[in-house]
Amino acid sequence: MKNIQPQLTKEQIDHVLSLYSNGQFQNTIDAIKNLKENYLNVPLLFNLLGTYYKLFDSFDVSLKMF
Repeated sequence: MKNIQPQLTKEQIDHVLSLYSNGQFQNTIDAIKNLKENYLNVPLLFNLLGTYYKLFDSFDVSLKMF
């Protein structure tokens, strides 16, 4: 039997993007980390974190996320 993970919803992704658009950068990162707890191994979340960490000059962390 295949283990099926739940899918991210559009609303969850929109919430993260809204936080970022409103300049709430730490809240954006926190929201993504919270989603990662429930949605393991979702490439979109790793890519978003990598992008945000790169914006804050955290290149080592950014590379790990990508």
